Amino acid sequence: MKKRMYTVVSAALTLAMLFAGCSNKKNTDGTTGSSNSEGTKNETKESSKDKDKAADITAPVINLAKTEYTIPLGEDVNFLDGVTATDDTDGDITSNIKVDQSAVDFNTAGEYNVKLSVEDAAGNMAEQIVKLTVKPATNEQFNPPATEVIGDYSQYSSETIPFGVGSNYDPVTNRPTGLDYYTNLYGKYAADFIMPDSGYVYLTFDEGYENGYTPTILDTLKEKNVKAVFFVTLPFAKENPDLMRRIIDEGHIVGNHSVSHLSMPTLSVDEQVNEIKEVNDYVLENYGYQMKLFRFPTGAFSEQSLAIAQSLGYRCVFWSFAHRDWLVDDQPDVTESLNNAVTKSHSGAIYLLHAVSSTNTQMLGDFIDQVRAKGLEFGDYSNIPY
Repeated sequence: MKKRMYTVVSAALTLAMLFAGCSNKKNTDGTTGSSNSEGTKNETKESSKDKDKAADITAPVINLAKTEYTIPLGEDVNFLDGVTATDDTDGDITSNIKVDQSAVDFNTAGEYNVKLSVEDAAGNMAEQIVKLTVKPATNEQFNPPATEVIGDYSQYSSETIPFGVGSNYDPVTNRPTGLDYYTNLYGKYAADFIMPDSGYVYLTFDEGYENGYTPTILDTLKEKNVKAVFFVTLPFAKENPDLMRRIIDEGHIVGNHSVSHLSMPTLSVDEQVNEIKEVNDYVLENYGYQMKLFRFPTGAFSEQSLAIAQSLGYRCVFWSFAHRDWLVDDQPDVTESLNNAVTKSHSGAIYLLHAVSSTNTQMLGDFIDQVRAKGLEFGDYSNIPY
């Protein structure tokens, strides 16, 4: 009985060992275990992919939605909108498309090339060029439709309207919100209280008289490649011919700041006309320069004053930033003023600075650098239609 049981157990063990031997047969790499047929299949698939990749010499195709775009100044374009890319081997590779628009300045009128490129898995490249035209600004971008002004100014209110920027600012754009009131009511008279949100800021200087700083201001503007508007009174234009010629020759704008710097709404119609025309005619006769921009002394105006200036061919320029810089014997601190001017910078800003100010003269270069560091650029008012 014991011998029979031993024989059975021995046979069972032998079968188990044989089965184990088959299951743990050595693989080609010397290891033991299950068959490596699955690994061979994976290797075959990878090898097939490599062969396909090596054989893929056909460039992918970029399918453009548009080949040309035309946009107004200050707007943006999504060049990937409606664009797809396909490849014979890889299929849809739209997600691989790259856009190079580094040469484009959406805030400067002109024609630009934008490059779209895509690469497939085999390294084959495809490129397409999209043409972009940025149109110059139009009056409609800056003003509501203009009101037709006629010679009878009695129909316009002569009530004095005090002007101020206010203390409320948009938390996102940093633009003074109080100026919307003036723009909505009086922008139709070709009056700028703040410029469009286009990434530009504009420098303007009031020149009631020369205090010795204008040459340095001009030096800084030339060094920084910035153009500005200089609003001059008649005495300044008469007493500073060399500065007047330099301002004009260096590409800046000369604006009209009246004959005697009086509050325009307090004057009669004839007096207001004379305050503008006398400066206009003198500068035209002596410098061959036609002035087109006017700034109200103190900023006070009336609907009638705006209508008079517009009828004489002028665009009125107010401001969205000013500080207490006109008292030559009580100048603000340079560091504090610089910080204030930079902190309040905003797209579309019109800066009013007085050229008689030593503070403005000292901080000007740093101010320009720090505003540019915030991603803003200085605009040229000569590009604004008026």
